[in-house]
Amino acid sequence: MYSPVTQSQRHARILDKLLKDKGLINKTVIEPIVVMANPKSIIEKKISPKGNTRFYH
Repeated sequence: MYSPVTQSQRHARILDKLLKDKGLINKTVIEPIVVMANPKSIIEKKISPKGNTRFYH
C-alpha cells in the first residue's frame, strides 16, 4: 500500500522545487499535512517516514 505520508512529502518537494524554479519563492513555506477521514484508519507514527509531516485523524 502506498503511504499517504510519503505521498504528501513528495508533493511538497515537487511543489517547492516548482515554485523556486519559477522564482516565486526563495524560502520553503510548504508544510506537508496528512488528514485521515476514515475513523477506522490507523496511523503508526513509529514506522512512518521521518520528516515534518503532521497527522490529523
